[in-house]
Amino acid sequence: MSDRWFYRIGDRITGPVTREEIEAHCQQGLLKPTDQVRMGDQGQWRKPSLSLFPFDVAMQRLEASKASEVVIEALGGPPVGIRGWLLLPVLWLVFSTGFTVIMFLALVGRLFVKWPTQEAASLPILVTLAVVVGAFATFGVVICACMSKRRKEFPTLMIVYYCADVVIGIAQAAFDPEANLLREVGMAIIGAAVWIPYFLVSKRVKATFTQ
Repeated sequence: MSDRWFYRIGDRITGPVTREEIEAHCQQGLLKPTDQVRMGDQGQWRKPSLSLFPFDVAMQRLEASKASEVVIEALGGPPVGIRGWLLLPVLWLVFSTGFTVIMFLALVGRLFVKWPTQEAASLPILVTLAVVVGAFATFGVVICACMSKRRKEFPTLMIVYYCADVVIGIAQAAFDPEANLLREVGMAIIGAAVWIPYFLVSKRVKATFTQ
């Protein structure tokens, strides 16, 4: 049964008890953060989440999100939180957005340098690239904000971001003769092929972004 819980204090195992009893024991001090709990007869022993214990409001606000995610998994719920495989695309998003912002600033700098010299032939290309890269950087910042707030739109936006990354790679290769087509487009396609299905089917993604 899903409501059969056991707790271990030292070498002594007690149970079965209910989930509510586990929470009450934590609140009453009968269970400590160093003790262990498990669900069912064959469950894995884990330390109870800090969110089950009384602690001051400032610490609770600081740790609430992380602690609640840990206890959901410990209590047999779906995997939740930016951990595991989900950490990889999130780190890539942050890095990619930062790199795109730097690229946009570099393009703007080149525009200011070239504009006074009246190199008209290169200006339209630079302006187009600056607009596209600027829009992509802004989109990345918006997605990062959704990610930090655990918005339910985040998975869909990430799928759009991966698709846009492929388009940006093709456009960059088309505008820049020196661009490496395999590097710019191939890597984007591989990333999209791997992570778009992940965001569509991952239980962790669905359980994490619910706001």
